[in-house]
Amino acid sequence: EKVLPSTTKDQIESMIQSGLSIFGEHGALAFKCGATRRFKTPNNERVRLQSTDPYADSVAAFEAAAKAFFETKAARFDGDVFEATCHAMLEVQPNTMDADSYCKPLCQAFRSAAQKASNDMVGADAVGIDELKDQIRVKEECVRMAQVSLEACASDWKSLEVFKSELTELSAIIDSRFADVRSAMRALDDATDQLDDLEGDLEEQEKALEEAITLLDDAIEEQADAKTVLASAKDKETGLKEDIGKATSELASLTAELKDAEHASNVVAKLKITVEAVMELMDGF
Repeated sequence: EKVLPSTTKDQIESMIQSGLSIFGEHGALAFKCGATRRFKTPNNERVRLQSTDPYADSVAAFEAAAKAFFETKAARFDGDVFEATCHAMLEVQPNTMDADSYCKPLCQAFRSAAQKASNDMVGADAVGIDELKDQIRVKEECVRMAQVSLEACASDWKSLEVFKSELTELSAIIDSRFADVRSAMRALDDATDQLDDLEGDLEEQEKALEEAITLLDDAIEEQADAKTVLASAKDKETGLKEDIGKATSELASLTAELKDAEHASNVVAKLKITVEAVMELMDGF
């Protein structure tokens, strides 16, 4: 078996950067490696990714980069160096799990994709460091168990095969459930975004309502002023009616007096005629 050189740190970083390119200029950490599709800058500017599933798109981009790398480079994948490099780039704490970030599972997905691409392209006739380590561990275990009992070794080997099969099934289940979790988180992210938009609309409606209340208050004040003016006009109208009533009464009195004066004038005229007649009679004597 020939031993190929392992992937270098620079080569690993280049592949990882290809996978993280989906997150754009703000980087994977800003979007928590796909746990969210939006964030606000220190200037309160809202930034949103176009991708509906940035985690899956990032894994796909990395798979393409890893496949292209191993198609052109004669190198065997070093999983330990890869994991340490990815954790450093994405600020992952190996012994903790951050429920709000997908960075740790993203590194694991990158590692699995790179290992598969390496196995597919290098072939079975080449052995890398990871496989050498695995072979050493298996052989040491076989030797130790053979010293105790060949039969126990065979039994334990079967148990390991069953355990490996169960782990494979559990891994598939975990991947499926993680995809469901990411889908739910995307829906929650969209709902949060809609709530932000609704909050903005409510603020605009609140401003419009305040303006309407101000206009209503002004209208009420104008209405009160109009009532005051109308009451004053009514008082003036009442006073005018009283003045007209007095004037009417005075006109009636004057009319009566005029009638009396007319009657007196007629009496005087008749008296004058009578006096003149008497005087003529007296002249005739």
